[in-house]
Amino acid sequence: QLITTLSGGFETQVSGAKTNSYSLGASARLVFPRLVSPIEFQNEQNSVPKTHITLSGQLLSRAAYFTMLSGNIEYGYTFKGSPYIEHNFNPLSISYVRTLNTTDSLEKLLIQVPSLRGNYENQFIFSTNYNFVYSDQFKEGKRNNIYFLGSVETAGNLVNAFLKKNDQGQKTLLNTTVNQFVRLEADFRDYYKIKPQLVLAGRANVGYGIPYGNSSVLPYIRQFFAGGSNDIRAFRARSLGPGTYHYEINPDSSRIFADQGGDIKMMLNGELRAKLFSVIHGAAFIDAGNVWTAKTDTSRMGSKFSFGRALNEFAVGGGVGLRVDATIMVVRFDLAMPFRKPWLPKGERWVFDEINFGDPTWRKQNLILNIGIGYPF
Repeated sequence: QLITTLSGGFETQVSGAKTNSYSLGASARLVFPRLVSPIEFQNEQNSVPKTHITLSGQLLSRAAYFTMLSGNIEYGYTFKGSPYIEHNFNPLSISYVRTLNTTDSLEKLLIQVPSLRGNYENQFIFSTNYNFVYSDQFKEGKRNNIYFLGSVETAGNLVNAFLKKNDQGQKTLLNTTVNQFVRLEADFRDYYKIKPQLVLAGRANVGYGIPYGNSSVLPYIRQFFAGGSNDIRAFRARSLGPGTYHYEINPDSSRIFADQGGDIKMMLNGELRAKLFSVIHGAAFIDAGNVWTAKTDTSRMGSKFSFGRALNEFAVGGGVGLRVDATIMVVRFDLAMPFRKPWLPKGERWVFDEINFGDPTWRKQNLILNIGIGYPF
């Protein structure tokens, strides 16, 4: 079976500081209805195991700052251990990331935060990855349904063993850096039906990446970000953290660039969902979490992860939402505001006393309207 896919996305902020970005992607996947492998995998009897070869590419344009092109080729297997469990193992995945152009605005940011420069260098990722999925969501008669995704990826070890260092101490292939890292992620979701048409949904998402050897930071396309319509909705997309670091955004500026990625992420979401009438659903939600760097970043003080300080560096926000659920597509409107800002001094991070709906300046700086397709989790 040959599966071809075209995709596109557009992101904009229509209030305060303006930022636009878009992405275009294409992929072709050739799927064999059997395991083409010298290793035997135990597969659930009622499911067909699959081997796939995938070729994909994406063009990403981020406001007036950079344009990035990435390509990937992957060979792997998908098989089911039981009706509830699916395994996806890709022994070979090769990605190439190339920054096509940058602007003066990005260069000014990199002078301010030089540790971000590695995000926009051309790079190779030679990796092996494995995903484990458990889900009983198809059992609609069950009162409590759960979903779990666990993934592990390791990159660069075998290839770097055969490469020599250049004059800058980096191992390169075709004059391009070869990344070296380990990345772990777990995503647990629970859906509890309090009564028909009333569901309490929760999510816990943690990620841990360790750049080492030939890498000082995770590559941009593997970093963790916080903030946005599917994340911590009271904060603008990718603007939160890392840690207590805060990149100052002028809301009156014509453009912003807030991409503040990290190597580590912790996030908790809770949402009460209720059907109001017809296809209109409502929700009340609260989100918490942050991202951090694994190593000290002198240009972003307060960004390094410390287990003892992590909980105290959580951002917290909440709000209400309306969703139009037409079965084939869900259009979502979530209005959120921050309850806790981790970059403020200790003892001043909870900001309930600053809430003032009558103040237009407060509304402009704190009320975030997220418009999305599909449920956040």
